[in-house]
Amino acid sequence: MLSNTKSTPRRRSGLFADLQSVAVHGMVISLMAIGVGGFLYKSLRPGGWLSGLTSGLVTGGSWSILFGIGALIGVGLVVRQWLDAPESTGTRGDLVLYAAMGLGVFFTFELIVNGSL
Repeated sequence: MLSNTKSTPRRRSGLFADLQSVAVHGMVISLMAIGVGGFLYKSLRPGGWLSGLTSGLVTGGSWSILFGIGALIGVGLVVRQWLDAPESTGTRGDLVLYAAMGLGVFFTFELIVNGSL
Protein backbone atom coordinates (compact mmCIF):
# COMPACT_ATOMS: atom_id res chain seq x y z
CA MET A 1 0.00 0.00 0.00
CA LEU A 2 2.96 2.35 0.28
CA SER A 3 3.25 2.57 -3.47
CA ASN A 4 -0.25 4.07 -3.79
CA THR A 5 0.53 7.73 -4.53
CA LYS A 6 -3.10 8.80 -4.89
CA SER A 7 -3.77 8.63 -1.16
CA THR A 8 -0.80 10.74 -0.08
CA PRO A 9 -1.14 14.52 -0.18
CA ARG A 10 0.98 16.34 -2.70
CA ARG A 11 3.37 18.90 -1.36
CA ARG A 12 4.14 22.01 -3.31
CA SER A 13 7.77 22.60 -3.98
CA GLY A 14 9.84 24.86 -6.07
CA LEU A 15 9.97 28.56 -6.71
CA PHE A 16 6.23 29.26 -6.42
CA ALA A 17 5.97 27.67 -2.97
CA ASP A 18 9.01 29.60 -1.79
CA LEU A 19 7.66 32.91 -3.08
CA GLN A 20 4.28 32.24 -1.51
CA SER A 21 5.90 31.43 1.83
CA VAL A 22 8.03 34.58 1.71
CA ALA A 23 4.97 36.69 0.83
CA VAL A 24 2.83 35.26 3.65
CA HIS A 25 5.56 35.56 6.28
CA GLY A 26 6.43 39.06 5.09
CA MET A 27 2.79 40.09 5.45
CA VAL A 28 2.60 38.64 8.97
CA ILE A 29 5.78 40.43 10.05
CA SER A 30 4.67 43.69 8.46
CA LEU A 31 1.25 43.62 10.14
CA MET A 32 2.85 42.79 13.49
CA ALA A 33 5.35 45.64 13.16
CA ILE A 34 2.62 48.11 12.19
CA GLY A 35 0.41 46.89 15.05
CA VAL A 36 3.08 47.13 17.72
CA GLY A 37 4.42 50.41 16.36
CA GLY A 38 0.95 51.95 16.14
CA PHE A 39 0.11 50.82 19.66
CA LEU A 40 3.33 52.32 21.01
CA TYR A 41 2.74 55.56 19.10
CA LYS A 42 -0.87 55.90 20.27
CA SER A 43 0.04 55.19 23.89
CA LEU A 44 3.31 57.12 24.27
CA ARG A 45 2.74 60.28 22.19
CA PRO A 46 1.91 63.55 23.96
CA GLY A 47 -1.80 63.45 24.70
CA GLY A 48 -1.86 59.69 24.09
CA TRP A 49 -3.48 56.87 26.01
CA LEU A 50 -0.80 56.57 28.68
CA SER A 51 -0.64 60.27 29.48
CA GLY A 52 -4.45 60.46 29.65
CA LEU A 53 -4.54 57.50 32.02
CA THR A 54 -1.81 58.81 34.29
CA SER A 55 -3.23 62.33 34.40
CA GLY A 56 -6.60 60.88 35.37
CA LEU A 57 -4.97 58.87 38.14
CA VAL A 58 -2.98 61.84 39.45
CA THR A 59 -5.98 64.15 39.59
CA GLY A 60 -7.99 61.47 41.41
CA GLY A 61 -5.77 61.48 44.47
CA SER A 62 -3.46 59.03 46.20
CA TRP A 63 -6.03 56.24 46.55
CA SER A 64 -6.68 56.17 42.84
CA ILE A 65 -2.92 55.91 42.20
CA LEU A 66 -2.63 52.97 44.60
CA PHE A 67 -5.70 51.32 43.08
CA GLY A 68 -4.31 51.81 39.57
CA ILE A 69 -0.93 50.30 40.48
CA GLY A 70 -2.61 47.37 42.25
CA ALA A 71 -4.94 46.75 39.29
CA LEU A 72 -2.02 46.90 36.86
CA ILE A 73 -0.02 44.39 38.91
CA GLY A 74 -3.04 42.12 39.29
CA VAL A 75 -3.89 42.13 35.59
CA GLY A 76 -0.23 41.55 34.74
CA LEU A 77 -0.03 38.52 37.03
CA VAL A 78 -3.26 37.03 35.66
CA VAL A 79 -2.12 37.49 32.05
CA ARG A 80 1.30 36.03 32.84
CA GLN A 81 -0.27 33.01 34.55
CA TRP A 82 -2.68 32.55 31.65
CA LEU A 83 0.04 32.75 28.98
CA ASP A 84 2.50 30.53 30.87
CA ALA A 85 0.01 27.73 31.61
CA PRO A 86 1.69 24.38 30.83
CA GLU A 87 -1.41 22.75 29.33
CA SER A 88 -1.48 25.11 26.35
CA THR A 89 2.07 25.64 25.21
CA GLY A 90 1.44 26.94 21.70
CA THR A 91 -2.11 28.18 21.37
CA ARG A 92 -2.24 31.08 23.80
CA GLY A 93 1.00 32.58 22.57
CA ASP A 94 -0.58 32.71 19.14
CA LEU A 95 -3.25 35.03 20.52
CA VAL A 96 -0.59 37.70 21.07
CA LEU A 97 0.46 37.27 17.44
CA TYR A 98 -3.12 37.54 16.20
CA ALA A 99 -3.80 40.57 18.41
CA ALA A 100 -0.73 42.35 17.02
CA MET A 101 -1.79 41.48 13.47
CA GLY A 102 -5.31 42.75 14.17
CA LEU A 103 -3.90 46.01 15.45
CA GLY A 104 -1.76 46.16 12.32
CA VAL A 105 -4.84 45.82 10.12
CA PHE A 106 -6.63 48.51 12.16
CA PHE A 107 -3.76 50.99 12.06
CA THR A 108 -3.14 50.33 8.35
CA PHE A 109 -6.81 51.04 7.63
CA GLU A 110 -6.70 54.18 9.80
CA LEU A 111 -3.55 55.34 8.03
CA ILE A 112 -5.09 54.81 4.58
CA VAL A 113 -8.43 56.44 5.42
CA ASN A 114 -7.24 59.36 7.58
CA GLY A 115 -3.72 59.82 6.25
CA SER A 116 -2.28 59.75 9.76
CA LEU A 117 -2.52 57.84 13.01
